[in-house]
Amino acid sequence: MPFDSAFQECVDALNELAGVHAFALQGVREARKYWEGKLAAAEPPSTADSTVYISDSHPASPESVAYSKWRLGDLPELLGEGGSVATRISQQWAISVYAEWEEHYRGRISEAMGLSEPLKLPPFGDLRLFRHDIVHHRGIATADNSGRCEVFTGWFQPGDVMYFDTNKVAEFMRAVQVTEDLPSEGWG
Repeated sequence: MPFDSAFQECVDALNELAGVHAFALQGVREARKYWEGKLAAAEPPSTADSTVYISDSHPASPESVAYSKWRLGDLPELLGEGGSVATRISQQWAISVYAEWEEHYRGRISEAMGLSEPLKLPPFGDLRLFRHDIVHHRGIATADNSGRCEVFTGWFQPGDVMYFDTNKVAEFMRAVQVTEDLPSEGWG
């Protein structure tokens, strides 16, 4: 059935994005351990003010382009759970999931179900509200958007920095997978 195929493709895409989120956050945790070790071994302590450059190749290479730089002493906080690096990654997960739904699957699933209007699933409606706060309010939850969620009501309060930890991603995936048993007929 076209519904089953479109919905399964959607679930597969969401599964991939959830995995990318998990591995990216694990990478951030490992990077934090690495840089905490470098900082602890630094002599003298003023080395914390050293600049860490992120580049596309070995820094000694003449072709190397340093496209980001951070203060060594700031890295543990930046790379911490809920720090700016993990927060940005998590917000990219939310934006990517919503884009997949809205641009690639919602229309196909609605059409396969014979709906005259786009399918509305509350978990994706909440993600739309989160996305709006990420894009238009720099990742700060607002009462007008995140505060109107139907499913994920306790995730953020107005003024919170929006960090989607692995528990939130798992909760989202559970909410979406519940819909895998939706009937392929009789909607509309």
